[in-house]
Amino acid sequence: SGCRVFIVPYAFLKDSLLEAFRTKMSRLDDVMEMKAYAANSISQSALPHDFTADNPPDILILTTDAAANLVRFHPLVLRTWSDAGTLRGIFVDEIQTLYSEYALRPVYQYLPWLAQAKVPITLLSGSFPSSMLESMARYMGLVTTDGNLESDLDTVHSEDLVGSGFDFEVVQTRDLLGDTIARNTIRWVRKHRDRFLKEWRELHGHPNP
Repeated sequence: SGCRVFIVPYAFLKDSLLEAFRTKMSRLDDVMEMKAYAANSISQSALPHDFTADNPPDILILTTDAAANLVRFHPLVLRTWSDAGTLRGIFVDEIQTLYSEYALRPVYQYLPWLAQAKVPITLLSGSFPSSMLESMARYMGLVTTDGNLESDLDTVHSEDLVGSGFDFEVVQTRDLLGDTIARNTIRWVRKHRDRFLKEWRELHGHPNP
């Protein structure tokens, strides 16, 4: 029946991510179906109509919010997919928000339940510090308490933090750093000018430096 990929990103990324995946997977159009929904489509009272027990996704790409809402409000659906053995992987994007927004989003406390799906879980971030990877992995239940981080996890670093589908034009209109340094330097010189001249005369015996 082919592979079904569901992408549930933040609303402003939905179209660009869908286009990026379709472009990269264009050779598999005849065997792959991709659909994108906004992250808020997974809530206590709602689930995308394509997320059915009898036709589950093969791959889920979720925001941290969507992943937390899925395991909190629809654990039975996730368990059904897991038991059926059709769900091949879950990708959680912008995982750094777990730390930066944890106090603001109580639903994040349910994220460790995601590991109960018993499928490979991939955490995606363009700004997550590698020094905090171990604590994140243990919190998410991706390694056991006595587990070895290097053997239980694969870490992939990328030089491309933007991805495809984006165009940027950088225009420098003013050197703010240079201007600030110059102004502060002039201000300091004017403030200490008299003392500087006095010390110079005493040291060199000349009227001016």
